[in-house]
Amino acid sequence: MPHADDRPHRRHRGIDGWRAVAAGFVVFSHAINFRFRIPAESAMHLVERVSEPLSQIGVQLFFVISGFIITSLMLREEAKRGRVSIAAFYARRFCRILPPLLAYFAVVGLLSAAGALTLPADSFASAATFTCNIGFVDCDWWVAHTWSLAVEEQFYLAWPLLIALAAPRWRVPLLIAALIGCTVGIAMKPYIFHSNFTSFGCVAAGALYALSPALEARASALPPRRYGWLRLHCWWLAR
Repeated sequence: MPHADDRPHRRHRGIDGWRAVAAGFVVFSHAINFRFRIPAESAMHLVERVSEPLSQIGVQLFFVISGFIITSLMLREEAKRGRVSIAAFYARRFCRILPPLLAYFAVVGLLSAAGALTLPADSFASAATFTCNIGFVDCDWWVAHTWSLAVEEQFYLAWPLLIALAAPRWRVPLLIAALIGCTVGIAMKPYIFHSNFTSFGCVAAGALYALSPALEARASALPPRRYGWLRLHCWWLAR
């Protein structure tokens, strides 16, 4: 099985499949929990309870995919050019993320100015600066979903610099240290629905899988009968 840094550049059909699963979880959970009012005594309330965690699972799956994809692309660039261009990386992120986000902000801002909705200025500022996940401001409904984008952008600020500046032998230990730190944070902090420790841990897990041939080799060598489902998952994610 080829590793992430030496595969030919092509579309990851397996990754697209996992994106579809993650998006389906999020859409289904939000439709059930935010669109419909289900009485507590109704049998459908059980569906609501089951669907509630699916949005969290879907978003965290997106974080794993993001860590894997971004790290794979940087490794591929490093293998081809001998280094990772930080300027080119941020230019690509700018062109991919900011145009649709700015368009959304423009529409929400116009609707707020017209009185069709209410968007507090501090919520808008927090969303625009990618800090809705930090908790300085309780971001309003219209921009609350940007918490996940904030996690990704904060990851993009730190991880490419480490890839470019840290010696290759330090990359895996740094990710393992990050995973340990996130695990300790999850254990020590009270449970919250959108945990930064969980989110950054998922991003780090995806990056570690892309970066570590040993991890991929161990996953591929698992006994097929007992761990066949996990081998299938790892193969699908890395193909």
